[in-house]
Amino acid sequence: MKSKFKKFNILVVFLLIVSMVSFSACAPKEPTGGTEVKEPSKKALEDQEEFDRIANDLFEYYVTADSLTMNVFLVSPGAFDIEVPDLTLGDYSADAFRESIDFEQKQLKLLKTIDRENLKDSQKLTYDILAEQLSWSSEDEEYLYYGESLSPTIGIQSQLPVIFSEYHIYDKEDFDDYLELLSLVPDYFDQILQFEEEKKASGLFMANSAAVNTIAQIREFTKNPESNLLLSTFDEEVNAFEGLTDEEKADFIARNKTIVLEEVLPAYENLATQLEEFNKDNTRTGGLPDLKEGKAYFELLVKQGTGSSRTVEEIDALLDETMKESMGKIITIMGKDQTILEKVMSPVFPVTTPEAILNYLEEAIEEDYPPRADNGYVLKTVDPSLESHMSPAFFLVPPIDEGVNNTIYINQSKVTDAAVLFSTLAHEGYPGHLYQIVYFKSLDEPPVRQLIGTGGYTEGWATYVEQRSYYLAGLEKNVAELLSHNARYTYCLYGKADIGVNYHGWTQKELTEFLATIGITDETIVKEMYESLVAEPGNYIKYTLGSVEFVELREKAEDVLGKDFNEKEFHTFLLETGPAPFDIVNAELDDWLDVPKTSKSKKAA
Repeated sequence: MKSKFKKFNILVVFLLIVSMVSFSACAPKEPTGGTEVKEPSKKALEDQEEFDRIANDLFEYYVTADSLTMNVFLVSPGAFDIEVPDLTLGDYSADAFRESIDFEQKQLKLLKTIDRENLKDSQKLTYDILAEQLSWSSEDEEYLYYGESLSPTIGIQSQLPVIFSEYHIYDKEDFDDYLELLSLVPDYFDQILQFEEEKKASGLFMANSAAVNTIAQIREFTKNPESNLLLSTFDEEVNAFEGLTDEEKADFIARNKTIVLEEVLPAYENLATQLEEFNKDNTRTGGLPDLKEGKAYFELLVKQGTGSSRTVEEIDALLDETMKESMGKIITIMGKDQTILEKVMSPVFPVTTPEAILNYLEEAIEEDYPPRADNGYVLKTVDPSLESHMSPAFFLVPPIDEGVNNTIYINQSKVTDAAVLFSTLAHEGYPGHLYQIVYFKSLDEPPVRQLIGTGGYTEGWATYVEQRSYYLAGLEKNVAELLSHNARYTYCLYGKADIGVNYHGWTQKELTEFLATIGITDETIVKEMYESLVAEPGNYIKYTLGSVEFVELREKAEDVLGKDFNEKEFHTFLLETGPAPFDIVNAELDDWLDVPKTSKSKKAA
């Protein structure tokens, strides 16, 4: 998950199932006998060096945005020639955002001085991605106050406790750094409140229901201070750390308790209180079209979030087409098997516990996905104080310079059904985010590729493989196919609703009427869905459109290759291309389809 302001987003570590970052251009073919290999010109060498410098400068800029981001992504900053800056949670202000946009635009100008044709093949894909994504930031300043950092599920205040609880401790001094960063939370929240006050003065404050639900999330997190997550996880970390004396352990634990109870939790309470003040006279009830340029902002949000060049109207029509196709497949399957509904309502999965499912999937993907090496995973559950508002599951991105264990969180209050659990873990684990990111790390791409990309690609991949996970479950083929199309239809439904509320300006009544056409009439469900779409616009569309784009890429490959289509080779291509806007992925696919059919891996090309 990324905000559009990359430099100041301390929350880039999450990949949520119902809400990051992040693989290479075709390798040059070996010269055949008699082919003369020309030495690169002086200008070409200069362009190659300049490109590497720009890419490295961007990487350093993004990864040093704040101390939590650096802790998430780097174990050894010195190995990247990065000097560790002073401890900070970042600068959340309009001036800082403008400085970030200005920096990116300067880097884009430098990038445009380079002749792309002078670059190595291994640099060209990164160049294309940077050029396109940096060009988007030029539009950000116009919509500076339209973005929202506070929301019930993916807001800063919701995710910050988990980020702190997962802070990497490598030596004793890291405990001091952690405590200093924790003590900065009140000032950071004050910056956010100042920004929210400016939003309100500009007529761009969040909707009333979004504020109410965000406040409720904060109150839920702070209601049992003595058993707060920030106390229990820190105590466990201290007690498990080797090399601390009993006195040092007691000191760290006492200092943390004081900061949490006397500084952090009061800062959360103040955040809630101030939001209540801002919300007192708030009459906004709908999505982005309630704002003066809200519709245009949603178009920008969709472009940047999905990485698709399609217009919102084109996306809307595509989702209609996809839903029609999936429903047609469902009806055909049901017509052929009168017992299918019973089987679908109670599918029998080979395993049902989270650990067993992940172990099963890790082996089950071997036939259709390329091999990779990882150090396994750590499976955790969402703390009760965060359950009611947090997503069903999420994956935490590990450091890019060390193969540490990957972490998957499950929200037990929202994942109770066996079918949902299986597909959820396919999304977050194998062959979803965990697998996707571990594979990408193995390719030794430039570090900046670990920090750029689009939610449409990253979440699209995880959603695409989630929908295909039913075929890995050992279910009858028609049951797996129906479940897959049902999942695709459901995601498209949410995508349509996102567009309806945040582009067409649907009211809750209009969303109710839309959902009633497909049999969804539960008022509680409709209300929750509407308020979620209003609070976090453009979130669902990343999953929906991203997965549809992957299906279209697959269909193109199948059409061109016919009987020579190989699923593992296709998936290898996608993973080696990596997070990128979809027009770039499509161009890469066109090149890949011209590679001899006996060698479809880009690394073998």
